[in-house]
Order: sequence, then structure tokens, then C-alpha cells
Amino acid sequence: MTLQSRLMARCQKGYEHPVAAICQRWTLLLGEDAFEGAPATEFADQVMDRVEGSDLSGDIKRQLVGDLMSLSAWCGFEASADVHRRIGLLLRRILYEAVRRHSIVQPELERPKIHSLFAGQFLAPQHSPTRGMVDYSLALLADPEVERLDIYHIGMPGPLIMDYMRQKFSAAGERVNLVPVETLPQILGTVAARGFSIVHFWCEFPIMPQLSFLAAFRPTVMYICADGTPYQYADVYWFFRDTPHIAAAWARKGVPDAFIANYICSPNGPNTSERRAAVYRSKAELGLSPDDVLLVSVGNRLAIEMDQAFIGGVVGVLRSHPQAIWLVVGSLPDNILAACQSVLGRQFAHIPYDKKLNALFGACDVFLNPFRAGGGDSAALAMANGAVVLTRGDFGDVGGLTPSIHHAQDAGGYFAKLVELIQNPALRDQWRVVQTEHIERLSDQAAFTQSLRTMSDVAWGRYRQRVGRSIEDLFDMPPIAGAQSDTDPRAERQAGTG
Repeated sequence: MTLQSRLMARCQKGYEHPVAAICQRWTLLLGEDAFEGAPATEFADQVMDRVEGSDLSGDIKRQLVGDLMSLSAWCGFEASADVHRRIGLLLRRILYEAVRRHSIVQPELERPKIHSLFAGQFLAPQHSPTRGMVDYSLALLADPEVERLDIYHIGMPGPLIMDYMRQKFSAAGERVNLVPVETLPQILGTVAARGFSIVHFWCEFPIMPQLSFLAAFRPTVMYICADGTPYQYADVYWFFRDTPHIAAAWARKGVPDAFIANYICSPNGPNTSERRAAVYRSKAELGLSPDDVLLVSVGNRLAIEMDQAFIGGVVGVLRSHPQAIWLVVGSLPDNILAACQSVLGRQFAHIPYDKKLNALFGACDVFLNPFRAGGGDSAALAMANGAVVLTRGDFGDVGGLTPSIHHAQDAGGYFAKLVELIQNPALRDQWRVVQTEHIERLSDQAAFTQSLRTMSDVAWGRYRQRVGRSIEDLFDMPPIAGAQSDTDPRAERQAGTG
């Protein structure tokens, strides 16, 4: 079986084109038979063996590692904690060598009133990272100390998202500049030319080199989704997960202690509750009776995210609870769809896509989050619209968005809680009250403005402490004996590519 046929056999529908591009690149750089016969459980390890052992340039190795991370999401090749450790070491070595060869000035100035937000590509208001970028920007702009916000992005935003931003920003938009950038030299030169700022990274791909380059001469605040591994330095990392959980998860993946120490658990974030539906669907509209218990699972990559343990467990619970109906929203492969329909009959329903999930959640009793890393936006939307969320708490971003008292810590605990929720409407009501209060606190945008100000203050303080020190600290590298720091603030040099 060729590499392409092997990957396509596991590929989530809709991702065939980028997976094919990765196959072509890997065949060219690593050889047609590079991974022939490698079991799926060892695929990521063999990729790292090939990449680490090659004489390819650092930029190409970084690209291949990024490919592996994409395939993990699109084709379900899981990366072990040791693979994450190896990725982190490789990236830090590559970027350390790149950064230390460049001329960079670290200004030692007063706390900046300019903020820079790196937000990738704008897609549409329905795209959760794009919508989150707007909410993040609004929280920054609500701080009167923020005189200007530069939003760095890739490509040209379409008219729909531009209209959305104009509407949301309103008068505050006078302090906003959209800055299109494509290449690393362009990014560094533009950031340096536009004045000293605190740099925020929102949903940036964790291998992008600008994360390290900008950290070398700006204070940085980086959003980390779920248990995502921070391969590059930031003065502040933040998410909603408690610090002990993050510290343990990152330590397992070989994240440097200095990085772990920079994590802050934020009590709120850009998860506005304005997405509550004006009118909810009823169970009758879905062909259900009032006594039916509606369970809903939602996702864009369910073929990857709903594994056998999850599907089998749900099916087992439903077969002993005929009042429970499982509605899956999202693309499913034909074999899984046919199997669920055959085994569950009327207890299973499928919608490939629903534009009004918030209205649907009004009829939902329990949102079933699969055993996956993602799903946070759907879970937040479910809670905001009155559905109870059931999730694993031992991993994944939904565990950071839901009350810890409701978490299941393993598959057995998950399905035991599911049985209780199906059988006990009063328990569902109790959970709903707690989760509604929780999502309202999490979505408090005035409080998020204060949280961002606090995190920016911390980033600024940590930056001041490291100004003029060797950049080895940013990469968890031992100092090079006799080497002069490339980030000496007294040097008369400008940020650039040298």
C-alpha cells in the first residue's frame, strides 16, 4: 500500500486535498517506501526517526513536523508524549540556530500601549477561531490603556468577515489596524517598524517561526488550546485549565520547566454568550416525544474523533435505555453511519451539517463530547443554550470549559455518568444550573478585559527581567561558551532577517 492510499484510507472527508499535498511532499523528500509496513501506532515515531536522521534543512524539517501534526488531526495518527517531546526539542534547536543568527534589538522602554494580535487567516463569523479573534480584540480594546491594536493576518479577508468586524468594533475600530503579512522577514520588519508592543498569539499554529522570533524582542502572550504542547517560548501561556493539570500534561510531553512556570489559568475568555438562540427548536420538530432524552454529538472530524471505545460505549448505553436518542451532527463515513443506523434504528439520527446549532441545543438534553482533544466551541455553545455537557476531564479542551465536578476521568466513569443523566431528569437540571453559571462567568467579557490586562502586565514584567540576557533561555538551550548575545539591547541593530 502506497503512502497516499494509506493516508487516504484514514482521512476525514473534506481533507483529501491537503493530505494529498502532504503525500506528494513526503514522497519527494523522504521516499516512496519511507513508511511502508509501519503500524499506525508507530507511524508518528517513524516520521520523527526519518526527519531527525535526515540532512534536510531546518525549515524543511519544521515543515515535515507540521505535516505530521496536521495528519494527526486529519487522519487520526496519534502522537505519543515522547513524540511531542521530540518535536519540541527539534523545533527549539532549529529555531534557536535561526534566531541567534539574526540581528535583533530588545527595546527597554515603558510598558507599551500598543498591542499586536497574531490571528492567522480570517474565514467567517461561524469559524470559531475567527469569531474568537474578534472577541479577543474587543476585550483588548475595552482597556482604555490600549491606544492601538494591530491585527496581523494572512490573506485578504472577505466582505462577510469585514462587515462583521466593522459591526462588532464600531467606534473602537478607529484604534484597529489590519496588517496583512505573509513571510517571516515581512512580519519581523513590520512589527519592528510599527512601534514597541505587547504581542498576543491567538490560535497560531505552534510551529510557526514568528513565535520564537517575536519573543526574542517583544513581550508575548500565547493562547494554548486544551492540552496543546507549547513548543516555543512565551512570557505568558494561558487557557482555562487548572495549573496542576497543565503542569502534569506538559511535563509528560517534555515541555521545559521554565515554560510550564509561565502558564496562567484564566477564569474567562473570548467565549461570548451572545450566541444564544432567539427561538429554540422543540423535540416535536425533530420527531421526538417529550419523554425522549436527546443526546447530541457535534464535530467536523467525527470520523477521527469518535473512536470505537466511544461509539461502542454509547451504543451499549442506548440499547438498555430505549428513551434515549443519539443525534450526530457532522460528516460520517458510510460504514459508521450504516452500522449505527442498523444497530440503533430509531435511536440514531444524523445531520451532516446544521447552521443553527444554538437553536438545536434548545431541544438537547445532553451534549456528548467524544474522547477528543477539541470540541470546545460546540460545548460552550451547548452550555450557553441550556444543554448539559458530558465530557472526559483527563484530557481535551472541553475539560477546561466545563465545571470539574462534572468531569469523568475515564471511559467507565463517562458512561456511568451518562446512564445517571439519562435516568434522572432532576440531575440534568442540577448540572444545567451549575454549567449555566459557569459559562456565564467564562464569558464575562469585562472580566476578560481585566484578565488580559493582568496577563499583559505579567508578560511585560517577565520581558523586563530577561532583557539583555542570552536568548538560550528562550529555547531551553545551554549557553554557548564565549558567544555574544544576539539580543544585546545596547546593540545598534534592527529586527530583520540579517
